[in-house]
Amino acid sequence: MFSNNKDRNKHRLDVAHYMRSGAPKMPGGEDKFHWALLVGPKIKDKTTRGRRFHAKESILASPIAWEYNEDETGTVQTLRLLTRAQIGKVKDMIVLEEILRSVPIRAGAVEGWNCVACVREVLEMVAKNDVAMATAVLDWTTTKGVLSNARLEGLKMVDDSGPNNIIGWSDEAVLPLVK
Repeated sequence: MFSNNKDRNKHRLDVAHYMRSGAPKMPGGEDKFHWALLVGPKIKDKTTRGRRFHAKESILASPIAWEYNEDETGTVQTLRLLTRAQIGKVKDMIVLEEILRSVPIRAGAVEGWNCVACVREVLEMVAKNDVAMATAVLDWTTTKGVLSNARLEGLKMVDDSGPNNIIGWSDEAVLPLVK
């Protein structure tokens, strides 16, 4: 029996690094970048949309506080999206979204909690669930290592109209851990 095109374009789960301002505070420098999870179709182009799930700092709160954020986003590289590692194939999107939305914001309750800790916690929760993912590499050490080693390796600016019109990063920054 042949798979239909929809089966071949199952959604993927990516861990992403975004540009971030401020000096890193974590001993390994992991927080030099903003970390998020992206869910979108395998086949990506400038028109496809996905969802970004992440903890972010609210600049409106005083003192600055962390909050959960989920939004629609494009699925190809942008100026702020530096690197992403495809870590899994989604089997049940509803279950995966429930897990992503259930991670508690621990800032204030846990010293040093941030977007990196949030992503790590999500990966641990997804690893304990046998319904959300078809296949996945959810080991924190592997994921962190791949992204850390490739942060700026192979990244190349896409510039289609001159040196002052940079439109984004090339797809060379995409690191598939799961085929």
